Amino acid sequence: MITFPVDVAVIVALGTTSTIVSGLVFYAMIGHVNRHLPEDKQIPYFFSFSYPNLSKGGTIRREYRRLYPTGNLYRVYIVLNVLSFIFMVVAAMRLSHFLQ
Repeated sequence: MITFPVDVAVIVALGTTSTIVSGLVFYAMIGHVNRHLPEDKQIPYFFSFSYPNLSKGGTIRREYRRLYPTGNLYRVYIVLNVLSFIFMVVAAMRLSHFLQ
């Protein structure tokens, strides 16, 4: 019987948590931006055919930085995404060494 290393599970849990928190920060950024936009120009929180979703992230980043030049939410969002990526890569590397 092969046992799963606990440290890999913890690292994956940390990566998943940072991904979820990153999504929550992204929604907070949308909320901050939407407070300053008129009703017909607001950015939808979820998938919408009326808004080009491929440019949604860039639009939110641009508008957030324009409206909140000293705001830290975008930096927190980037740090959480980088941490998530690092955790997942470390977990994959650790698991690949375990399986050899």
